[in-house]
Amino acid sequence: MQLKQIAVLEAAFNPPHLGHQDILQQISREFDEIVLIPRYQISHQVAMADFSDRLLMTKALVELFNFWQQQAGCRSVVIKVSDIARQIARQQQSVNAGCLLATLDKSYAEKSVCAEFTWIENVDSSAFHLHKTRLEESWYIDAELQHTELSRIELKQRCKILPIRKKQPIKSAEIRALIRDFSRPQAMFVSRFKNYLNTTIANYIYRRKLYGA
Repeated sequence: MQLKQIAVLEAAFNPPHLGHQDILQQISREFDEIVLIPRYQISHQVAMADFSDRLLMTKALVELFNFWQQQAGCRSVVIKVSDIARQIARQQQSVNAGCLLATLDKSYAEKSVCAEFTWIENVDSSAFHLHKTRLEESWYIDAELQHTELSRIELKQRCKILPIRKKQPIKSAEIRALIRDFSRPQAMFVSRFKNYLNTTIANYIYRRKLYGA
């Protein structure tokens, strides 16, 4: 079987932003493949775009990242956007890191690939700070504090964990709040969010009237 080093980045991508792009930039040289997994379930208290919208926006983020990497002459890495969180959620109520890793492992094994997974830990997320405050008693994989099923110790037994801090301190909640409070023509909207979102995603949000745009 072929051995591959696989990075797994699970996030709400609500919306995908330049902070996520920065994480890809930091890890793109370290792995054979990167798998992005948009969460299917998020707290009802959070303004959430439909899963299909978040999936499409995440794919757009990857396409643009690959284009910029090629233009810069950088090493290309395979980046996949997976909907396995939705697949698992339709079969059972909870979606945790264990389910995601088991499903990915099975998928790669069917392709004769021995996958060694590394879970990318966003140290800027509220999830990271919450498990620190609880003395690593449990590992929350959901920034909206929904999933609590997998202990951090168990996660470390299943795969490596790589903490990454975004060089651009961008938070999705702040972007959503800014979008909600910014009622302007499309050109001004895209310009306003150029430091948070790439142009393709900003235009998509505006056209689809996501987050109150």
